[in-house]
Amino acid sequence: MSFQPVIRKKVNLVCGQLSRCMDRSEVLDLVNVWSAFAGDVITEYAFGFCYNHLESPGCKENFHAAFMAVSEFGHVALQFPWIHPVLNMLPDSINERMNPPLSIILKLQRDLRTIILRIASEKGQAYKQQSHPTIFHEVLRSDLPPQEKALRRLGDEAQTIIGAGLETTAWTLSTACFHIINQPRVYEKLRDELCKAIPDPSAPADWLQLENLPYLKACIREEFHFNGYMIPLDTPVSRDFLHVHSNERIFPDSTTYTPERWLGDPKGPDGVKQLSQYMVAFGRGARMCLGMQMAYCELYLVVASLKRKFEFELYETDRSL
Repeated sequence: MSFQPVIRKKVNLVCGQLSRCMDRSEVLDLVNVWSAFAGDVITEYAFGFCYNHLESPGCKENFHAAFMAVSEFGHVALQFPWIHPVLNMLPDSINERMNPPLSIILKLQRDLRTIILRIASEKGQAYKQQSHPTIFHEVLRSDLPPQEKALRRLGDEAQTIIGAGLETTAWTLSTACFHIINQPRVYEKLRDELCKAIPDPSAPADWLQLENLPYLKACIREEFHFNGYMIPLDTPVSRDFLHVHSNERIFPDSTTYTPERWLGDPKGPDGVKQLSQYMVAFGRGARMCLGMQMAYCELYLVVASLKRKFEFELYETDRSL
């Protein structure tokens, strides 16, 4: 909860970018905007600093292209695991020339090593200087064994946290904006609910208050979007959320953006489990995503803040985002 002011500050920067583009009649790529937003938020939350990508022109400075390049390369590296050690032995300058989008990731890795060393050297004093708790200050002041706080281990964890918290949030916000603006019925219904819940636009929206708004919650949930085979013993088995969320038996007309399906305490196809039991975007059980609550907080505060600052006009050009 103490992190809400930081998220509000970042949302205000988003609103500033939107205002400037509206005044100049310029097109703003929302994928860039939300990638910059998510990157600034997650680095601030994890380390207490950010690259201020939201202040770059058009938010074009962000991690999106870099993590897309990493994702595409990951399929190759999975089949040829020797590739990663070889690339790690090469100078950054060579890797950057081979794959230019990776330059920002390589810079991030260098910066993370410096930051983690600084946090480790400051120890308790660094914690006291922070305006809000950060992941790595908490880790380094914890009672974990020394090997769990090694520089290489923390560097790997840092990159994983940023990657997991960035693209998931950025893409959800981008697609949510499209569907809400693209469907006037949904837009008007959401706007009416927010106007009633936040009669004073200058008052800061509170996550707990927003979390109790049924249609806003339905809009966010709607975004999170074997039969006959013998599986040998000891075979790893998993399921991806895409096939669960597109299962027509569970979510009829699953490709249509319909927030109403989440209203009225809906039941799943078995008539027992609530429909929310089948929403697995963050995983389930003991291994589910640790960042789920912060992601929800970001989504609620973003939607509410944008509502307060803008009355979106629906142009045909909006449909392409």
